[in-house]
Amino acid sequence: GPSYSISKECVLISDTDLNEGDLLFFKINEKKVSHMGMYLQNGKFIHASTKAGVVISDLQDPYYKKYFFKAGRLK
Repeated sequence: GPSYSISKECVLISDTDLNEGDLLFFKINEKKVSHMGMYLQNGKFIHASTKAGVVISDLQDPYYKKYFFKAGRLK
C-alpha cells in the first residue's frame, strides 16, 4: 500500500529524535507497514483513522505503542 511505499523513501530515525513533520509507520495486523502518521510534538501525532477521519493521537497510547514500527524522514 501507499504507507509501505512511502516508508521505503525515508531515512530511518530514532523515535527519541522526532521532529515535527517526521513520519511514523505502524504495522497493524500485517507483515508490511499498513498505517502512517505525522509527528506533531510532545508525543502527539496526526493520522487518518478509518472510523473517525483525521485525528490526533498519542504515541504512548498502548495501542499505538504496540503497533509502532519505525519513524522516518523523507530523503
